Amino acid sequence: MYTVINKNATNKWGVPRGYRIVPGVSNIVLASHNSPFFLKSGQAYKQSFAVTRHHDTEPSSSAALNQNLPMAPPVEFYKFFNGESLVQEDLVAWVNLGMHHYTRSEDIPNTLMTEAHSSVTFAPQNWGDAEGTRDLTNAIIYNAGIETRDGYVLPDTNGVEPPLCFPMSPEDELLGIF
Repeated sequence: MYTVINKNATNKWGVPRGYRIVPGVSNIVLASHNSPFFLKSGQAYKQSFAVTRHHDTEPSSSAALNQNLPMAPPVEFYKFFNGESLVQEDLVAWVNLGMHHYTRSEDIPNTLMTEAHSSVTFAPQNWGDAEGTRDLTNAIIYNAGIETRDGYVLPDTNGVEPPLCFPMSPEDELLGIF
């Protein structure tokens, strides 16, 4: 996991707010470092994750014609890394997402691609001052210690009642489940 924070924006405990960047489970997307097809043209594909300072002149890590000019590509990704400070700046997270397909006998007659994938998740970090679902008016919370005479835990529905058009049956109350 990687975290990008803004030191000037803090929560009520003074902890900087930011975002987590969580790579998925697959790391099979990296190109071969020795491939003659990826000399200077595929530099962005040789690492799974990189961070640079944002520039409007750098809209992508590669270009369609990069594959045709391996020694002099239109976009040279490593030129984006020029020693600029990243602290308290607008950043770009370059995440290498893609897939490799390893051929197997099960590919005949159809190639199933369900196993060849990669992913990334962006999630808030220290944004809230409490767990977010506590604010939901339709949340149902089961608190231990608040029990009925029968020993069942009584749900707290924050005063929200289901609409009358949905008649409740004993199964809907979940009594005896928790």
